[in-house]
Amino acid sequence: MIFDMFIAWPMPLIWLMGIGLVVRWRIRSSTVLAVAAGLLIVSAMPLIGKLLHIPLSSGVVRDVDRLSRTGVTAVFVPTAGSFRDAQGTWWPEEGSFLRYSAALKLARSLKVSVIVGGGSPLRDQPAEAQTVVDVVKQNGIDVIVVGAGRNSAGTARAVAELSQARSGRLILVTDGRHITRMRAALRRHGLVVAASTTPRLLRSDRHVSNWSWRDVLPSDNGLDLTGAAVYEYVGLMWYLITGKARLVDL
Repeated sequence: MIFDMFIAWPMPLIWLMGIGLVVRWRIRSSTVLAVAAGLLIVSAMPLIGKLLHIPLSSGVVRDVDRLSRTGVTAVFVPTAGSFRDAQGTWWPEEGSFLRYSAALKLARSLKVSVIVGGGSPLRDQPAEAQTVVDVVKQNGIDVIVVGAGRNSAGTARAVAELSQARSGRLILVTDGRHITRMRAALRRHGLVVAASTTPRLLRSDRHVSNWSWRDVLPSDNGLDLTGAAVYEYVGLMWYLITGKARLVDL
């Protein structure tokens, strides 16, 4: 609640504009409004969001063939949410479906098992990991469900309790912006993350450029990209402050 009201992008700029509107001194008011409006326009450019995502996805293995040479024992994939329809049935969010499907594809090629992690953020909600496993067919792949943990840190702690995870090497499959925080949380509990990759890099069109001249034009997509990056940076800072991750784990 507090995060959504004050920290989630672009709420800081909205509050800054509000301050500018109530400030009595004209010069200060116009300056605050101009700065807030300028930052809002810049942050709405997809280019800014994509640039902010680059450090978050550091260490990503882009050559899928290299993943087979990392000596991994399992593929780990964290979920990305679930939702309940009008009939009360729970379904995985698109992010969970894409991550899990990519992890299954990779595990099949490497002939290793899949560890899928995701708990229940809400009291009446089934574990996100179990929800996505129930929906997507495994086709004979060994899947280990870790249904504990309400966030990335909690999921990492629950995965660390698995003997298979503690004694092996993992490949992390998640969204690019989520890699650094999730990998740091896993390493904080002594797990070895041998490599990281994303669902997009496991697709056949992974070599198609993701950059365009339209990236300099403000759009709602650009604002979403920037907001997602800001969320990860804030989350990573919080993990470092609270000890859920260390600088050495990055």
